[in-house]
Amino acid sequence: MNRNRNPHRGFSLLETVIAMVLVALSMTVLLMAFVASSQFGVLSRRQATALALASSIAGQLNYAPYGDARLVNNNVQNDTNFADPDGLYAQPTLPTGNDAPDSTMPVQNVGNESYEVYVNVVSTSTSFPEWATATGIPPRWRWAGPSP
Repeated sequence: MNRNRNPHRGFSLLETVIAMVLVALSMTVLLMAFVASSQFGVLSRRQATALALASSIAGQLNYAPYGDARLVNNNVQNDTNFADPDGLYAQPTLPTGNDAPDSTMPVQNVGNESYEVYVNVVSTSTSFPEWATATGIPPRWRWAGPSP
């Protein structure tokens, strides 16, 4: 009988090291994916909060009297670009000139985060897409980040 043929031989040290390296790499990739997904979850929550806040303020502005100072079209140059397609309101500084908002509302605090609120009023003589609301008060929002 040949003593070198043992059916219960097991794994060699090299096979074990290779398996451990593969497990470590897999776990690292999974951990990175988990961290990235949690960051997207935070961003998603902030965007959902900003959207709910925008809806609430737009509803309040819908019932504001016609002469309310928040509804004055102070910058008619921005009427054609009220949807902010270039993402200027997401920049660290507020746009000026033709892209400046018509009015700035007080900072809104939700939990430990602050949201800056800007309103752009479109004059009734300006034509805008059919999907725009009939109120003519499309708010622009920029998230300012958590309060210090």
